[in-house]
Amino acid sequence: LGALSFFDSRGLLGGALGTEWAWVAARALAALAWGAGAGMAELRRRTGEAVPAWVPVVFGVLAAGQLERAVLPVGGIAALGGSALLVAAFVLAATASLGDLRWILRSQDRLSMSLRFDLNSLRRQMEAERASLEDHLHDLRNAVAALRSADTTLRRYASRLDEASRNKLADALTTELGRLQVLIEPARSASRVEFPIEEAIAPVVTVERSYGAVIHLDLGKLVGLGDPASLAQVLQNLLENARRYAGESPVEVSARERAGRVEIRVKDHGPGIPEHERAAIFSRGIRGSSGEETSGTGLGLFIAARLMIEMGGSLRLEEAGPAGSCFLVELPVAHRSGLGAVEPPTASVS
Repeated sequence: LGALSFFDSRGLLGGALGTEWAWVAARALAALAWGAGAGMAELRRRTGEAVPAWVPVVFGVLAAGQLERAVLPVGGIAALGGSALLVAAFVLAATASLGDLRWILRSQDRLSMSLRFDLNSLRRQMEAERASLEDHLHDLRNAVAALRSADTTLRRYASRLDEASRNKLADALTTELGRLQVLIEPARSASRVEFPIEEAIAPVVTVERSYGAVIHLDLGKLVGLGDPASLAQVLQNLLENARRYAGESPVEVSARERAGRVEIRVKDHGPGIPEHERAAIFSRGIRGSSGEETSGTGLGLFIAARLMIEMGGSLRLEEAGPAGSCFLVELPVAHRSGLGAVEPPTASVS
């Protein structure tokens, strides 16, 4: 109908339909069809269907133009007005269609932006979950390796070890098995209990000594406030780093109380950490240049620092240089006479 009306308005059909009366009848039928289309479009629009408001208007104008050309003589001013109505209808339809097209394109842009936002959120979530899984696997590997070393030492050298050494290794195995069970528990949060520092650290030191590490221990009878399993994990990461990167140099682990805090120092006598690398050593996946030829993931110090923050403590590099490195672990000191659980902090730092 649109093509027919357009060619008719331009006078391109001529006498194609034979007589003038046949052509008038065709125009009348076209006007009737346009009018029916306008009525149907308006009815469907009012019933809630997605019909643009301009459709019945354009159909109505086309019906009026065709009707005027059908009833008025050809070539008159009125017929020229009918042609103008038809052309105006086509222009209105084209303009409205372009507007709808722009709206559709804008909607597609908004949908595309929404999809990109959702994909970015999903990507960040997946990266966070992957990082958490990597951290968890790192801790599990360390715990399993510690168990294997202690068990191997106990089995291979049982006849050469004195009873006290055997008992220490057996106790360390029991403690490490308990820590492994804690690590396997899903979504475990750091606890806040009072615990003897030596009882949390000594089994880890015993296991590290089974690797052949030389560790001098001076912990006293201090009682800390925090999570003993997390503190053991922190010390294991620090001692493992010293064993990997400080060669066979002895490691000194000491503790003292100062200003309401327990200070635990882990000092080695290895090559130290270059000054330009010290600011980034607690970042995820960062490894120092001194360990380029040593296997590792760059997660140990990152995990240790995070665990200390979670239980209200801190970890920092106190000294570093050609004479080795000294890491300072701080956590609240407990002043109670009895040991037990305390209320968790009102807010945690993650």
